[in-house]
Amino acid sequence: MKARNLLMFMFIAMAMIALAPPASAHHSFAAEYNADNPVTLTGSVTKMAWINPHAWIYIDVKKPDGAVENLRIGPSRRDLQVR
Repeated sequence: MKARNLLMFMFIAMAMIALAPPASAHHSFAAEYNADNPVTLTGSVTKMAWINPHAWIYIDVKKPDGAVENLRIGPSRRDLQVR
């Protein structure tokens, strides 16, 4: 009986692993970005920080009132980035 229980457990475990959705990263694109509302920023890149496992781009953007604001941008997955 023990062998049969072990076999059933192994079968269920293998089925759960095979049917589980793939985990693509530790961050969700949908939770952090709105793909239906792209934003275009115009400004000067002031710094690029390549900090494992993320890259950050710092950009000076002029606001409508003329003040300059420094923004930190965390790019999405490398395969989704656009030049």
